[in-house]
Amino acid sequence: MMNTIQSPWLTPTEAAQYLKTSRNFLDRDRLERRHQIPFFRLGRHIRYRQSDLDNFVESTVSGR
Repeated sequence: MMNTIQSPWLTPTEAAQYLKTSRNFLDRDRLERRHQIPFFRLGRHIRYRQSDLDNFVESTVSGR
């Protein structure tokens, strides 16, 4: 697992590409908090930490 301090910050579009999903999926998740994918708001910008996305995928695959 990548050190979270050095983990790249991804835009919603980059995060969607990384997860191989749609940007709309991430937008809906931020509003509804259905999957509770961690994100950060930096001013008016949304960013996802790549290590958080990796943890999300891992927890989804392991069935937690």
